[in-house]
Amino acid sequence: MRVGKLARIGTACALALVFVASSMPARASAPRATVTVTVWHAYTHGLLDAFTALINKFEAKYPSIQIQQVSSANYTALNQKELSAITAGNTPTIGQAYENWVAQYMQSNAVENLAPYINNKKTGLSKADIADFFAGDWNDGLLGKQRVMMPFSKSDIVLYFDGPMLRRAGIKSPPNTWNEFAADCAKLTKIQNGRATQWCATLQAPESEWYAWEYEWGNKVLDSKNHAAFGTKNGAAPISFFQNLVRKNEMVISQTANYQDEADFDAGKTAFDIGTSAGLTFEIAGAVPGVAVGEAMFPSGPKGRVTELYGAPLMMFKNAAPAEKQAAWTFMKWLTEPAQTAFWAENTGYMPVRRSALKLMKAYYAAHPQQRASVQEQDVAKVEPALAGWSKASTDVNTILLQALTGGMSALDAMRKAASTVNTDLSSSG
Repeated sequence: MRVGKLARIGTACALALVFVASSMPARASAPRATVTVTVWHAYTHGLLDAFTALINKFEAKYPSIQIQQVSSANYTALNQKELSAITAGNTPTIGQAYENWVAQYMQSNAVENLAPYINNKKTGLSKADIADFFAGDWNDGLLGKQRVMMPFSKSDIVLYFDGPMLRRAGIKSPPNTWNEFAADCAKLTKIQNGRATQWCATLQAPESEWYAWEYEWGNKVLDSKNHAAFGTKNGAAPISFFQNLVRKNEMVISQTANYQDEADFDAGKTAFDIGTSAGLTFEIAGAVPGVAVGEAMFPSGPKGRVTELYGAPLMMFKNAAPAEKQAAWTFMKWLTEPAQTAFWAENTGYMPVRRSALKLMKAYYAAHPQQRASVQEQDVAKVEPALAGWSKASTDVNTILLQALTGGMSALDAMRKAASTVNTDLSSSG
């Protein structure tokens, strides 16, 4: 930190004020009103530590605002909790929520429109502020024409790799394409007595990866009328590709929701793990000695590179009192300022949401060059549909994908069934 002339002048002024104040008669000061803002999120472990550090910093700057955070064990629990709170009429001030959740909450008129706060000339965002956000992150806050979300915890799918294991197999760098990935899998997999003792990757809950694969293979997930557009032979092509790797024991499909993919990678059983960049701290913390966690961009498919944009944005519930909502906006705006989003990115694996934050992170990226991967692929990151029925649709697609990837259904039959299911889920959601 540089101490320039202005800082020294400020210090001198502060000392002068202290002297003047000490020479004046003491006067009782009026107690300051405190507004409590309740924030519900799904941060745990290292993410929770980093968010708590930001809260402490905010409260030191804004002593009249108290932030009360409540953490859920995972996003599923958070969604259920927020839905229950909407029904009961006891919502928090701020909630973390995925785009399709917010679409569902809006059906109950539970979501505050953020446009008046953003456009306020005194306390809002300037045109320069808005232009500083990465376009995909900023546009993610829109549902239809209404701005109801602010970006903060944004991540995308990356490829984690164990550099030492790759080098032992004669592989110099992580794969840039899925064809390279398949070639690496053949070199990395070790079979003893008919069983794999080392394999390429464990895949768990593949719906998010599938969403990106469809675009990478040149398909669409939904058409302009929000009807499934992947129940075709070409839509089945990426599933066939990964089915082939599973048949050769080069990839393993986990059907349990217990982060088995991460556990296998951290234990040195697999060379790769496909997951969100926000999982970086978990990958590093769990790695056994000898496993060196690297991060690369999500591999490219036959028609180009597409990844999925993750991260539940922040939204404000309409039920809060006006003073509480104004304080909530102050917190949301502060969190997205360059210094805070840079801190969050450096300490969690999430991406900075402001371009100017990259300047603050030069030293960090110089020391951790591979962790630029998630930022470098932001321009090709897609958000899943912000439709009220997509939560159920994505869950149903995941169930069908697991069945197909474990050999219980052909790729084409799986995509036809998934397409029919998605259409039913979306039409029944209203």
